[in-house]
Formats: sequence, C-alpha cells, structure tokens
Amino acid sequence: MFSRLISATKKPSIITKVKMFSSATGAANSRLCSPQFLSENINKVKVLDCSWYLPTFNRDTLAEFNQQRIKGSFFFGIDTVKDHSTDLPHMIPSEAEFNKYMDDHGISNDDHIVLYDTFGFQGACRVMWNLETFGHKNVQILNGGFQEWKKLGLPIETTPFTPPSNKPSGNYSSKIDRSLVTSKSQILDYISQLNSSNGQNGPLIIDARPAPRFNGVEAEPRPGLAMGHMPHAYNVPFPHVFTAQDSGAIVCKSKDELAAVFKDLDLSRKIVTTCGSGITAACLYVALKIAGANDVSVYDGSWAEYGADPANPVITSTSI
Repeated sequence: MFSRLISATKKPSIITKVKMFSSATGAANSRLCSPQFLSENINKVKVLDCSWYLPTFNRDTLAEFNQQRIKGSFFFGIDTVKDHSTDLPHMIPSEAEFNKYMDDHGISNDDHIVLYDTFGFQGACRVMWNLETFGHKNVQILNGGFQEWKKLGLPIETTPFTPPSNKPSGNYSSKIDRSLVTSKSQILDYISQLNSSNGQNGPLIIDARPAPRFNGVEAEPRPGLAMGHMPHAYNVPFPHVFTAQDSGAIVCKSKDELAAVFKDLDLSRKIVTTCGSGITAACLYVALKIAGANDVSVYDGSWAEYGADPANPVITSTSI
C-alpha cells in the first residue's frame, strides 16, 4: 500500500488528554519553556510573536501584535521574512534577508530566543525550524502560547509597537543547514527510491495535512492544486501532537505521548515532513525532534509546490 493514515480516532494512544505543563520547563536542552520560566527570565531573552494563519482566516497578525503582545516582544512576519524571488508562500529566506531581520531587531547569535503564537503552535514551530536551519542554537517555544500567558496575568503591552531607540545591531551571521531543508528535486528522488524498494529504502515522508485533504476527498485551500498525497507518504495530522487546555491554550504533548503518536514509524530513518505550504510540517519537525528522531527535514515547498505540477505522482484514497 502506497499510503498510510495514522488516525487519532483509531489509536487510543493519541486521543486528546488535558496535560498541565511544569514551571520547570526552560532547561537549555528543552524545545519548550513555560510561561513561568519566561516571566522569570523576560529580561534575559528575546521574544518573538510568530503568529500565522491561513489566508482564509482573514487575520491581520501584525495589527493584532500592535494591539496586544507579550511585554518586550518583536513580531516575526513569516510572510515577510521569506524568499521574495518565488511565488510560493513563505519559502525560507536567503541568509542575507534573515541576517537583516536579526540585525534590525538587535538579535545576536548567542541570544536565547523564545517564540510564541497568539493561538496554537503553527507559526512558532515554523520559526523554530527557520532559526535552527540558519544555525541558531538556543531557541524555545512558549508552551501554551499567548493564551496561557494572558490567563496567568503575566505582563502584556497594548499600545502600538515602537522599536527601541537604542537597539544595538546584532551583527548576525548565519549559514543555511541544507540537511534540514528538502527541495522538490530531492522529494522526487526520495519517492523514486521508495517506489523501487516498496517503501523500504529512502526516507519516511510524513504529511501534516488533515486526513480528508491527504486522501484527496477535500480540496486544498489554495486553488489549482491536485488533491491527494505523495506515494508512500504517512499522514499524521498536525493537531495530533498538541493538547487543548480548558483555558483555550494549546500545549505540546510530552515526549512519551509523542512517541506514542509516532509509534508505528521508524524514527531512526531519515524523515521528511510536508504539509500544505511548509508551516504545519514544521509542527511535525518539532514534535519528531522531541520524540527522539534525529534526522528530520522539512519539504519547504510542500503541497503548494508539489501539487501544482501535474507531472508529479499523486495518490488518493480511491487509488490505494
């Protein structure tokens, strides 16, 4: 069978549970930090609002940032800090473009950076992958995001953002780690390897889109794209790696819970994550890293690129 679906409705191990996070999360080796940790260290870190929504949501994330945000935070525009030479959405920027953003915001290579979303984890995961791809070593995601921060009554700013006048240049230097980025030509080569070995040789391809889109029974939100998925891809819809709190905040599942989500997959293999446009693929990237996978990359163009080319092989639920 060329495609496989890992479904939360069929596997008790990934049924949503309520999970409280510890105030201790903030260790240097953790990808997550708690609101308590950030509150105690707010003057020692750089904080980025990475909020992002599909265009169909009609949300203006920069305007929302100017209305309310974590005290002292900057805005990272996923749709502005990108490769402007392509029509594909929010592709990873050049080193020069990335360095300029970091310098403009006084961020140095040694800074501890904490990322958050106004809701969920999508943007923060994408920016974590961005930062790690450019070689930044000390990055964490605020577990629970802005929702939990507000619920706890921690400091927010509600006046329009004003850049600090004494902002120093970070003299930022970066080099893209190509092992974390998969291109279209590479994904086609991987599919060829998988086809010729009945899925045994080549990386695992894991798709973060909802099952109806993965199976080709629901159209893509972006017009003109094929319906279905890549041959040999597995489907782990990105909400399966998170848990909703009663407060409305979204937290990442624990390492053990994530290991259960991915228990049918061999995490020792090379893994490529994909989705609609490279955003929620980064959610799987972060979750897989927490679960213990070592060799994970993101197909940056994802279905926005792959599904636009009618020459690319596509599988649907009716052609399995």
